[in-house]
Amino acid sequence: MDACVFSLCGVGLRAECQAPHQLSLISKQWQRFFVLRDEWKAQATVFYSFREPDVAGGSLPSAVEVFRSDNLLVLKTERGFYLRSGSSYLDIDVGVGRCQGVLSDAFWDLPLEYQREFFLLNFLMILRPQGLYGLHANGLLHNGTGYLTAGVSGSGKTTLALT
Repeated sequence: MDACVFSLCGVGLRAECQAPHQLSLISKQWQRFFVLRDEWKAQATVFYSFREPDVAGGSLPSAVEVFRSDNLLVLKTERGFYLRSGSSYLDIDVGVGRCQGVLSDAFWDLPLEYQREFFLLNFLMILRPQGLYGLHANGLLHNGTGYLTAGVSGSGKTTLALT
């Protein structure tokens, strides 16, 4: 199984794929968020394992629905979360920092925003036990001083930053 390791704020994320072409696609997408690090292979604390796409597409686990959009279904399971986008899915065990799933070939044909939604949401879920949290914010630097404005989407952060 081919693998690569990324880092974010001292946390190593190892991605393994049965299909080499998928590892290349994941690496290209994840480099938007993380730093690719060959030297971190032994230090990874979060592990992703992507199997070859199967015909059945995986069955839904017994769980509670917590979110649904046009592209994404999120379920709360006993061990963490389950994300599904079409025939792609990821079973996230937050307690041990492991994610297992399948990325169908059709996943890579989805709009980039759908791919990002799938990946960013699972990163927020799996990295929280590592002490990393998501923050919806806008940052500015003025005369050597940094300013961070946090708030919900549509609250005016960008408008404030532009004025």
